[in-house]
Amino acid sequence: MAESPLQPPSQSPASPYGPVPVLDIISFGFRQFIAQLKPFALLSLPIIVSNTVIGAALNTLQLAPDAMNKSVATSMAMVALIGIQLVNYLLIAYLVYVYLKYVCDWFNGQVGEHLWDYFQPDDRLWGALGMGLIYGVVSLVLGLITVVGFFLILPGLVMVLVDVYLSLRFSQAMMVYFMEPKIGVMAAFGKSWRLVNHDQLWRVLGLGLIMTIIISLLSVPAIILEASIGVFSVVGNGFMGGLRLPIIFVGLLVSTFISLVIHLMFSTGAGLMVQARLYKDLVHRLAHVPSDHPISQVALLGGDGGNDDGNEQFGNTLSQDTLSQATQYQDTQSQDTLPQDTLPQDTV
Repeated sequence: MAESPLQPPSQSPASPYGPVPVLDIISFGFRQFIAQLKPFALLSLPIIVSNTVIGAALNTLQLAPDAMNKSVATSMAMVALIGIQLVNYLLIAYLVYVYLKYVCDWFNGQVGEHLWDYFQPDDRLWGALGMGLIYGVVSLVLGLITVVGFFLILPGLVMVLVDVYLSLRFSQAMMVYFMEPKIGVMAAFGKSWRLVNHDQLWRVLGLGLIMTIIISLLSVPAIILEASIGVFSVVGNGFMGGLRLPIIFVGLLVSTFISLVIHLMFSTGAGLMVQARLYKDLVHRLAHVPSDHPISQVALLGGDGGNDDGNEQFGNTLSQDTLSQATQYQDTQSQDTLPQDTLPQDTV
């Protein structure tokens, strides 16, 4: 019997996600995204369609000055446009939240029966909003300091390096938070700091650069199409007459849809699959044991995996049972007997 497209492949949750080269992590993420393309498409469809219409309408107004003057002649209309754009961004952010829940459930072998369940908010939503707020505030502060330091050259350069360094060290915080539901927000930042240690910094940076190049190449068709529409909006006024605006709108509708599919569904979906596989890789490299074993809790969390309320960050107290199991495991294992990772079979 064929597996349901809403269920993860039978081997995925039980497979040992051990350390592998960066290119294998990227390859795995893209292959599994393609294998799960139907669920990702169904999750994306409502938000992509609404964003396509809103984006195409706003871009049409920008490319047609006469229409802009007639349509948004009052300040109230401008406020309405800003509000629509804000709703647009919030919908995209919520879709990323939905993706995160699905990807983490897929890796943990807990994919739900109904995709609609992933649109329903849970306790992780507030933590994710808190993490996003922390990211935003820190980025804003570092950005302002960098701008000021830019005029002094050397301080600006130092701040850019500090910004990149902190971004890398905390890059796994959101994935940690969703992969381990019992962990708190601050504990997730702490665990990310330990996962992306100095030994793994260059690997994480290299993976990010490769992913950026791949996404940029995938974006070329949408960029060319949008540029063509921009040129047409300028030169087509003389010979298209009243058909100019509808043609611009249809063209922008198509280009916006393609752009959202590439940037939102494909890039974000595949990117999260890659990030989740990277998380598993980093867990094994630091702990040298399966991530669900108690010893990994000792090595990575310095505690019991994070309390339910998430208030204790680094000083969690281990239970005697956890310490005992971890010690017994450590006594019977060595790095020489660490099982090598075998990627799950392709599901495409």
